[in-house]
Amino acid sequence: MTRFDGGRAVLLLAGAIAAVLAGPAQAADSAAGSREAIRRADVAFCDALRARDRARFASLVTEDARFFSGGEPSAGRDDVLKDWEVFFAADGPRLTWAPVHVEAAASGDLGYSTGHYELAGKNADGTPRIGTGWYVTIWRKGSDGLWRAALDIGTPPSAKK
Repeated sequence: MTRFDGGRAVLLLAGAIAAVLAGPAQAADSAAGSREAIRRADVAFCDALRARDRARFASLVTEDARFFSGGEPSAGRDDVLKDWEVFFAADGPRLTWAPVHVEAAASGDLGYSTGHYELAGKNADGTPRIGTGWYVTIWRKGSDGLWRAALDIGTPPSAKK
């Protein structure tokens, strides 16, 4: 027959209570870490396009991404790159953005960023035009730990005031 060890039982109970109480705090820490990682990925995504770096931009898009740019949605990374090719051209329009709000699921593998964008280009007659709008990007964490854009949609650009 085993002897009851009250001291060990108290330590085990205290450990169990600490684990339960730490759960929400650890989840909050995890979500905060995910939010910051998503914010960094969103900024890196914009930086890649600003630098017209097609390969770096592509590395931040999921293989099965869906991007909505006004016409038919892009279906898959290759389709996204084809639809966004104009932004990689040296004389192409400039699209920049910055995240304003970022959220992450408690699971730590899905989140979104939303923010303001600016599109600068030229009209058909060559005169400059600048439009602004809002976007939302859904981010998914890959098995390699990197966050990539899985879905992107923006409001139509309105003339900058």
